[in-house]
Amino acid sequence: MTLEELDTAQSENGFVEGDTKDFTWVVNNTGAGSLNQVVAYLDAIATLNADINAHATNTNDGQTYNVWYRYTGAGKIQPLVGTGAAADLGEAGEGLFIEQLVGSDKLNVEFIDDAGDTLTYPFQVTNTVTVGTGAVADTNAWVHCFFRDGADNAIGGGDDFNSSGAVTVATPDATDVKSDLSTLTQSVTEFYRTATEVLFVFDHTGDTVGGSAGENKYVVFECEGDGGVTAAKTIWQITNASPTISVSCVPGVETNV
Repeated sequence: MTLEELDTAQSENGFVEGDTKDFTWVVNNTGAGSLNQVVAYLDAIATLNADINAHATNTNDGQTYNVWYRYTGAGKIQPLVGTGAAADLGEAGEGLFIEQLVGSDKLNVEFIDDAGDTLTYPFQVTNTVTVGTGAVADTNAWVHCFFRDGADNAIGGGDDFNSSGAVTVATPDATDVKSDLSTLTQSVTEFYRTATEVLFVFDHTGDTVGGSAGENKYVVFECEGDGGVTAAKTIWQITNASPTISVSCVPGVETNV
């Protein structure tokens, strides 16, 4: 993890307030650290009497530029560049962006870009589905998540679950939530797995694949194997009541082999 002042501002997208927002400063969060880890890093570099700017041609002393974030009235982290003086909290034209935040961390941060605009992320829900070690060990096992009520979020029609036009759930970056477990990445992204779980992010604010934006939507998650485990199906509703949802979809052990 490093802090860098760029020669040319980089553009970021995906905000409620619009896309293509520019930032001169960036936290290179290459390890996909959590927001708490980023804050701890910014606290640490603010105490250093040394250059904390990772850019080869830009130099900044940690104890001079010693304010890298503040808390908003809503308790969110607001990254900024400043010297600590009340009149200089956030330098004009120098926004600070944190790369590779995922899931609920995006709901707890509020950015200010180079233009001075305040930016927030849509309400995104991280869904954690326990599939079990047996499914992960089955080299033929797969998972697939559908909208129960199709593209119009209403029961009835040719695109409801279990119909020929069934609609697949997608993550905010437009990745379909379907994959063989053996090939699904274990790196933290918007759709990945661990040793026993499958996790995917859903944009409650902006999703229009399964109905209108901002609607609560039912999804059907299937996990099926071939040789190690059988099949399982779980249904739940994604709402904006919580940024995290945990469910179980563990197929039984295959005995007919």
